[in-house]
Amino acid sequence: MRNHNKINTFWLGIATQFAKDAEAHHYHTSKNFNPIKRNILKRLWWCCILRDRIISLGVRRPLQISSADFVTHQPPLSVGDLQSEIGRSKVYSPNTKVLLNQLTVALCELATVLTEVIMLLYPLHGSIDSILSAEEKVAQSLSLLATCRSSLVGWFKKIFMSFPQPSRTGDIHKSVILYTDLIYIYYQ
Repeated sequence: MRNHNKINTFWLGIATQFAKDAEAHHYHTSKNFNPIKRNILKRLWWCCILRDRIISLGVRRPLQISSADFVTHQPPLSVGDLQSEIGRSKVYSPNTKVLLNQLTVALCELATVLTEVIMLLYPLHGSIDSILSAEEKVAQSLSLLATCRSSLVGWFKKIFMSFPQPSRTGDIHKSVILYTDLIYIYYQ
């Protein structure tokens, strides 16, 4: 019987390997992909990144897609990448889809910021750098922590302008409220 606490990490590892086999992690540099394939691979890779960050936060484990595999200057999903979704939904109105797409982009931006935060909290090999002295490690950690905190505050200010805590009344779809609250939980 498998350890159910690690099954999500197991399946993420398989998904990440298949995504790498499809060269999804090279969506931003490869000239071999037409725009449609590039968009599909970009979505696939960002699904893996998002899932990795969420699992890491939830079960307090190191990232599988570290900053070595995920360069933070890779362009995250954008509203333009998700534009084709707006008119196709049988569940959500076009206005709701636009908001959900914006929330997805905000989540990708948060995942980018969280990369260094999670790597600081749950390092892959138990320490930042084994050749540094204890004082150097503490100084480096504090500096990185300050940078991470600043990045998180910047992300929050940006997202809160677009998505203040949604009103529980009115014509905002419940899914927008749910996903906004969920993103704020990840932030906290």
